[in-house]
Amino acid sequence: MLQIKVTATGEPDALPLVRKYQFLHSEDDLLVASLAKVKDTLAMNRRINVNDALLLYGGYVAVMTNGGTAKERIVKGVSLLLSENQVMIGVAEMTRKVTVEIDVDGLASKVTVCNPIPILRYDIRSVKRQQDSGGV
Repeated sequence: MLQIKVTATGEPDALPLVRKYQFLHSEDDLLVASLAKVKDTLAMNRRINVNDALLLYGGYVAVMTNGGTAKERIVKGVSLLLSENQVMIGVAEMTRKVTVEIDVDGLASKVTVCNPIPILRYDIRSVKRQQDSGGV
C-alpha cells in the first residue's frame, strides 16, 4: 500500500493545505492516469491549479523514493518540476514550503522543499527607469 501526504504551507496567516492519496503501489493505474492528466495539461502550455501541483509533487517523490533516489536529489528535482508560468496565480505563494510524506508498506520517508516554485519579483522602479530611457 502506498500512502502519500502532501502538506503545503504558504502565507503565515493561511492554514496549510493537506492532501492525502492512497494507492496499491507506486505504479497504480489511478496514480499513473492522474499524473498523466497533469503532465498533458502542462504539455498543452496550460496552467495547473494547486491540487494538480500537489499531486505532481507527491507522485514525483513517491516514484523517486521507490526507485531509491537520494533525498537531496529528490529535493532538487522537485524544485525543477514547475515554474511560476506553469501554475495559476497564487499557487507559488500557497506552496512556499511543501512537505511530502511517503509510506510504502510501513516504510516511511519524508521530503521537505522550500520555495519549489520560484516567485518572480518585479521592481516598479527598474521598469520606470527602462521606460524613461526608452527601453520598454
